[in-house]
Amino acid sequence: MKNYQFKTKKTIIYTIKTTSKLNKDIWLQTTLTPILDNGEVKKLIALDTDITEIKEAEEEIKIQKEKLEAERLKVNEKNRKLWELSIAIHKEKENMEKITKILEDKNRNIQDSITYAKKIQEAILPKISYIKDVLPDSFVLFKPRDIVSGDFYWFTDRYKFCMIAAADCTGHGVPGAFMSMIGNNLLNNIINENKIYKPADILNELDKNIIASLNQDISSSSKDGMDIALCSIELRIQKLTFAGANRPLLIVRKEDHAVEVIKGDQFPIGGHYSAKKIFNTDQFGGAKNKKFTIKRLQMVLLEIKNLPMHRQKEALDRLIENWKGKDEQIDDILMIGIRL
Repeated sequence: MKNYQFKTKKTIIYTIKTTSKLNKDIWLQTTLTPILDNGEVKKLIALDTDITEIKEAEEEIKIQKEKLEAERLKVNEKNRKLWELSIAIHKEKENMEKITKILEDKNRNIQDSITYAKKIQEAILPKISYIKDVLPDSFVLFKPRDIVSGDFYWFTDRYKFCMIAAADCTGHGVPGAFMSMIGNNLLNNIINENKIYKPADILNELDKNIIASLNQDISSSSKDGMDIALCSIELRIQKLTFAGANRPLLIVRKEDHAVEVIKGDQFPIGGHYSAKKIFNTDQFGGAKNKKFTIKRLQMVLLEIKNLPMHRQKEALDRLIENWKGKDEQIDDILMIGIRL
């Protein structure tokens, strides 16, 4: 380096890492300045400066830069992953929107089908005007839980007598509606086609036909069927004949202070009979979520017995709605009232 300086005659600055007298690592910056005489280098002056703090600061800056670079790379990686996640979420959202659209279309189609099924069910049910032509002092309170119902009422006029039934099929909604259509068709066949008119015989025949239609035997798992109250009324002689399967006939006489209950047989139409079956669990509600019991119904019927039949229907409907409150109806409701 000295030879180089003698040739160039320029000041040279260099740094070295060395050890101090106290055996500590230090950085020195040496400045070599040539002294010229007639253009020739006569001697060199060396000036040493301790730049350890500067070097340590530079080293710290370098370390911080490396850390910042590492953090920048991490942030970039996170941003990349977030971007990929954003794209995935966007695609998932698009997929969900497509699925939602498909489900909405299918649900609309199902609702349209059920609404059309309601029209079919309403067409099968006897017209209220037809019933009132024969039984003018009567009402039918029919409150399906869903669009279509598992309950149905049935009526026929045979000149000398008429027959009316209230049936509660297994289930509600679409499954119950299918059962109601089967029951309605079977009653038409048994009474109008086969000319069977005794209520008890009709129920026996209905039971056999339901079991046959649904292929119910000892090994079958099907327990579908219905509960039913069936009355034959001879208006000319004021005679009523009743048969029931898990459904009673309630008689409210003007002069009495109690409701006479004629219980039907304690087994259903169709299905498998079991002593452990629980019936008449149609609805719960009210302020204490209590069941609307047959006893409570009897009390109400006694209170409204002197009202015209259409007013009785309104009173019963209003009572049910007020008792139910904001709770959803959990089953179909069907009641038929006739004054003789």
